[in-house]
Amino acid sequence: MSEKRGGPSPGWTKSKPKRSPVRSTSGKWWPYAIAGGVVVLVAAFVAVTQFGHAGSGGGGGASGGLAVGSPVPTDAVPSSDGRTVSLTDFRGSKLVVYFYEGGA
Repeated sequence: MSEKRGGPSPGWTKSKPKRSPVRSTSGKWWPYAIAGGVVVLVAAFVAVTQFGHAGSGGGGGASGGLAVGSPVPTDAVPSSDGRTVSLTDFRGSKLVVYFYEGGA
């Protein structure tokens, strides 16, 4: 046994450490972040255009909506308990009218 101290024996070469078969993804996350951001923006755009704004004043209904400043029609409508209610019943008091379209 004639080993030399202080280094490897002659003819022996130091091999490079083997790389892991799993590639590093530290710099490759940004395309996924951009794609995710685009998906979120498209979803927000679709939600706004399909469902509209809550306070957009989009009229609707058979009358086609009212112009700003025009008087409210005094039509009588059925209430949730079956009685007939007219806006003139509430003249002089503050009133919130909420229309709910049933269903999904």
